[in-house]
Amino acid sequence: MDAGIAIALVAVALAAAGQAVTAIGFSLVAVPFVSIATGPAAAVPTINLVAGGLNLIMLISEHEHARWREVLRLFIPAAIVIPVVGYGVDKLPTDTLSIINGAFILAATALLATGARAHSLKGRRGAVLAGAISGAGNVATSVGGPPVAMYAINAEWPAKTYRPTLQAYFLGINIVSFAVRGVPRLHHPSLLLELAAATLAGWLVGRRYARRVDDNVVRNMLLITAAVGGIVAIVRGIF
Repeated sequence: MDAGIAIALVAVALAAAGQAVTAIGFSLVAVPFVSIATGPAAAVPTINLVAGGLNLIMLISEHEHARWREVLRLFIPAAIVIPVVGYGVDKLPTDTLSIINGAFILAATALLATGARAHSLKGRRGAVLAGAISGAGNVATSVGGPPVAMYAINAEWPAKTYRPTLQAYFLGINIVSFAVRGVPRLHHPSLLLELAAATLAGWLVGRRYARRVDDNVVRNMLLITAAVGGIVAIVRGIF
């Protein structure tokens, strides 16, 4: 097995296990390492597709607690922005896209690591802003979690609604982003199935041990991994 593919599969499994515990972070961790195996242009729609499958699995098990009105408030502005940003991203050179991916991942990691709260991400206006930023990030880099996570924190969503509501929203924007970016061209024909299998395995492990591990430990591991991946993406784009 190619080393790049092996790294991607390990990263995806780790990311899925982490998302089973924390509800976010899959794409943040996975996309820079998947880009090693696929290239930055193909990595985003690939992760959109795989992440969408994970979102669906998690949503099915917890859907009764989802806040569907909140999902729509975030999804509508995201769905409007995604096609516009997606069209622009398709025109960018591969190296530039890799640098943008890495920079966005590092910025998102920093926001989550510091626990920053944006006071503008409150109420209806905050939902529009969070959804638009999240949608743009998702179609460009496959990372759309941090803005809506900050919105959810500011809105003080109860813990039992936080996970399914975010999964429903992420499922929606991943479907739209994948439709806009199109089917990725993968040099390794079975890679998509391998990534899906690694994702499922990681999620099953994470779900089983979710109550036995400290959320903060998992969160910090994911953030460190994501930061390393972001740096790798920037370096690859420059050199």
